[in-house]
This record gives sequence, C-alpha cells and structure tokens, in this order.
Amino acid sequence: MPHEIAHEHEPPQGLLGLLGEDLTWLTLCELSEEPQRQDELEQRLPDLGTSTINECLHRLMAVKIAAELRLSGRPPLVAYQLTRAGVEARSIRPVAARWEARVSPACAAESQRPGSTALGLLADEWVLPILRRVAVGSHQRAEIELPIPGLAESTLDDRLHRLRDLGLLHYERHPGFPARVEYELTPGGCWLPATALLSTGWEWRWTRPARPLLASDLVGLVRLIAPVARVPAATVGVCELAVRSATAIEPSILVRVQHGTITVLERSQRPAADARAEAPPLTWCGALIGGTSKGLRISGQVTLVEDILTALHDVLSVDWHSPPA
Repeated sequence: MPHEIAHEHEPPQGLLGLLGEDLTWLTLCELSEEPQRQDELEQRLPDLGTSTINECLHRLMAVKIAAELRLSGRPPLVAYQLTRAGVEARSIRPVAARWEARVSPACAAESQRPGSTALGLLADEWVLPILRRVAVGSHQRAEIELPIPGLAESTLDDRLHRLRDLGLLHYERHPGFPARVEYELTPGGCWLPATALLSTGWEWRWTRPARPLLASDLVGLVRLIAPVARVPAATVGVCELAVRSATAIEPSILVRVQHGTITVLERSQRPAADARAEAPPLTWCGALIGGTSKGLRISGQVTLVEDILTALHDVLSVDWHSPPA
C-alpha cells in the first residue's frame, strides 16, 4: 500500500523538520540538478503514492529546495529539479546521521532512517532552549523552567525525560525531602548544535527569514556552547558578540574570558568590554563553522576575539562530514 501523509497532522516546521520527515526526505533523495519527470519519480517511489509525492514536492518547492519545470511536448510534461539551495540542504541530514552514530546510540536506534531523530529534536521549539538553560548553569528543574516563556510543566517533564533517555542530559538525584534532581549536559548534548548551525547558515543564505526561529538564534547558540568551550589560560577579558540584524531574537551577548573558560554574563552585569565583534548572521555562521574572524567588524583586542572564535569553533568542529571510523 502506498504511504499517504496524514493531513490531520501539522506539516514539519522549518528546514530541520522538513529534512527530518522521512517521506519528504525520500522524495528529496530522488531529485537531482537534472529535471526529473513526474512519472519517473512515481516509478522510483512506488510505495509513496502520487498524492504523497505531490505533497512532498510542494513542501520542497515552498522553501525553494526544488523547482517545477514545464517541458515542451504534447501534452506538456511537468518535471522537477533540485535547486542550488536544495543541493546544500540535502547535505545536512547525513551530518545529523553521523552525529547519531558517533555520540548518541539511542538516537540512532530510534531513527527509522538515519538522522531523523536528531533533526526532530532540533526542530522541536523547546529542546535547544532547555539545553541552553542547562548549559549556562540552570541545573534544577525550576531553574530551567522559569526563564522559558510558554513552557508548560508537562512539556518540560516530557522533554527532560526524552533528553535523558537519548543520552543528551545526565541527571543526579540528591537525598532529601523533597529529593533534589540536577541536570548536566553530556558531550552529545554539547555537540548537537553543530547540526543546528548548518541549518542556520542555510536559512540565512537562501531564505533570509523575517524572524529567526529559536534554533536559528545565533546568540542563543553561543549561550549553549560557551560554557563547554576552552580558551588559552593566558587569555583574559570581556568581549561583546553582536549580530547585525533587526530581526535577531537577542542581538548581542557579553562574555568574560578567564582561567581558560568562557562565562556568559547576564544583562545586569555590564562591565566595560575589551573587545567587540559584529557581523550579519550569515557571516557569523561562516565564522563559527570555519573558526575565522574573516568578515567580522572587530574593535578592541583582536586576539581576544580570535581566541573566543577558535574555542567556539572547536566545540562545533567535530568532523561530521566524514563517515564514522
């Protein structure tokens, strides 16, 4: 029986949700930069059914991953091809699959097809904000819940339980009444944003979203990875990292570097900055992925900015593009 997409469910949200949806991914894999006729796609995907293929193609065209062509003939034929944006987008799911294989066996075991669980986590509106709160020192349940508007208690309990089961959070129960439970990020939880960063770069390169999703909040990404980054012990100073975009959820962040660590300062703590780095979102994506200050507008101590960039890049630079050994 052909698979049909259940219309009572919401369609996948954002690029990560789209790539994580298995039927859409199967359709995407059959496309190339050469035009593919509708009947050819149906022959190669006999289990999906015509209506499912059409819906998947519509989703891919809506975000400009695929394009529709009209071929000459009698009657005219409809064909589809992968765009340049689609070629880049298609490379993201294999990265997520390698993340699963290397750091989260539980995710790999759950995925019906490699990469789907990791992408589903990143597409969830609550997962990265929860991980971010744990990363900046909110280790108890109440501390995690309080700063995240709209997060229901039941939703938080569900996500914490799921992240523990998948090996992205470690928890420890302390004796007492009531018992106190504290959460810590595992290495897998720290490295999960690497895939989100690839998606962020794609969004800003190809779609220029009017309002970035939380998963595309670059400052939020820095909040998540900064506590596990390591800088040279001799590097000391305060640096402001700013995103030059009117639509940024949080336009800048202040970090203190000392004793080989990076500490995110809260808004109430506003010491004078020794350096400042500013750039548009796409330039920041390139800086974090490549570990280079190229394109950044830097004032003050350049070496401080470069040491911070290198440290953040090292957290994100696990070679996900190479297959597991």
